[in-house]
Amino acid sequence: AIAEISRAAGGALSAVAEAHVGVFLDFMEDVLSRIHQRREAQAIVCITDLIKRCAPAMQPYLFRIIALILKVLDPHMPAVRDFCLEASTAALRAVVTHFNTAVFQQVKQ
Repeated sequence: AIAEISRAAGGALSAVAEAHVGVFLDFMEDVLSRIHQRREAQAIVCITDLIKRCAPAMQPYLFRIIALILKVLDPHMPAVRDFCLEASTAALRAVVTHFNTAVFQQVKQ
């Protein structure tokens, strides 16, 4: 039952996110403003999923999306950074893959 509720909630969040990208990003920013590693990683995963599903709708918000992704990589919060590194790396790869205006500049990135 909990798994079904979780899937339904995830589907509802995705539907709202696709229709109201700005509101979704406001919510994700609120989630990321609280230091809770698991929630921050989940927020980044949600952003990544939305990028993959509806990149054109996200284009006007690209600067804001990148700022949210980079927020969890703050070197002043090493525990959060370490916990979210995999999710944030995947998110940045999705940005580079789905937006031709974004590129990595260094080979090792």
